[in-house]
Amino acid sequence: MGVDLVRRATDEAVLDALLTAGRLTRAEIATAAGVSKPTASESVRRLVVDGVLEQAGRQEGGRGRTGVYYRVAGAAGLALAVHAGAGSIVGECVDAAGGVVHAAERRVGVTIEVERLARELAAVLGELEARVGRPVGGRALAVADPVDLDGRLVHLPGSPFVLGDGDLRAVVGEGADVDNDVNWAARAELAAGAPASFLYVHLGAGLGAAVVEGGEVVRGRGVAGEIGYVLVADSSGTATPLLHALADLGLCVPDTTTLDVDRVRVALAAGSPDADRAAVIGPLAGALASCAALLDPGAIVVGGPWGPDALDAGLADAVGSRTHRPAPLRAATVQDAPLVGVRLRARELARAALLGPVAGE
Repeated sequence: MGVDLVRRATDEAVLDALLTAGRLTRAEIATAAGVSKPTASESVRRLVVDGVLEQAGRQEGGRGRTGVYYRVAGAAGLALAVHAGAGSIVGECVDAAGGVVHAAERRVGVTIEVERLARELAAVLGELEARVGRPVGGRALAVADPVDLDGRLVHLPGSPFVLGDGDLRAVVGEGADVDNDVNWAARAELAAGAPASFLYVHLGAGLGAAVVEGGEVVRGRGVAGEIGYVLVADSSGTATPLLHALADLGLCVPDTTTLDVDRVRVALAAGSPDADRAAVIGPLAGALASCAALLDPGAIVVGGPWGPDALDAGLADAVGSRTHRPAPLRAATVQDAPLVGVRLRARELARAALLGPVAGE
C-alpha cells in the first residue's frame, strides 16, 4: 500500500473517531482510531493544516500535561438536503456527523408550477448558504414527482404536485442527487433495518412506491414505482388507474388529483361505514396484490400520513386474499422519511467534502 493510501486510511479513521465522539485529545484519537500516538498526532497535524480539524479547548485537571481537544471544524464538511412536497419545501444544512446545522422552509400550495418550484428551491438554497456564509457544493433533493435517470422531472397525467416537466439542475446544481421522494423514503427505511428486498408504499396527498432489491432502489428508466397508475377495478368493475379510482370517491382536494388526507382518514376510521372503508381498501389492495404477484418482494412497507389508517382498516388481509403468495405488510418505522433519506445522503456528501482535502483532491 502506498504512503498516500496509508495516510488516507489513517485520516479516515481519525475522522470516524471524531465524528462519533465529537471531540477528543490526540491520545484519545489514537485509542479510538486504533493507531499509534505518533501516527495520530501526524494525522491531526495534517487535518488541522487542511482546515478539517480545529482545537476545541483543553482537558481540565489531572496530572501532567493537559491534552488539547480537537473536533471537526464547523465550516468544513457541509452539504444541503431538500425535500419539496405538497405544502412545503424544507431544506437543511447537514454536517458530516448527520447533524442539522441550519434549516429553512417555504410554504407552497398542494400543486405547483415547475417555474414556481424552481424559484422556491432557489430561495431555500440561498437562505441556507447565506447562513453558512459560503457556497455549499454537496446537495441532495427529494421531490414529490417522477424523476428520470438524468434528474429531470417527468410529468405524468394527473401528477398531484408538480404541474409540468422540467430540469431543476439549473437551480440545485449539475452534481446534485435528485430523485423522487418515495425513493429517498425507501432508502431511509432501508437504513433503519428494512430487509434487502421490499416494496415501499407511500400513502399521502400523493401515491407512490419504491422497489428495493438487493439493498438498492430499482428505478427502471426513472419512474418505476408509480403505483397510482396501476390498473384496478373501480366501483363499477371497470379497469382504471388506482389514483382515478380514489379520486372518483370524492377524496381529492377540489379541482386537483391531490388526495385530501383528512377525507381519506375519515373514510377509513373505525366508525365509518364498512362500505366506505372497503371502497378505499379494495382498489388499494388490488394494486398492491398486483405488485406483489409480479415483484415477489420480501415485504411491503406501508408509510405516509394515512398508511397506518389503511393498515388498521384491514389492508394486510385484503392484500393477502388477493395474491397467491402474500408478502408480509408492516408499517414504516421512519417518520418524515423523504427528508431523512436526503439527510442521510447529505451526510455522505458532507463526509466526502472532508475527505477531498485529505486525498489531495
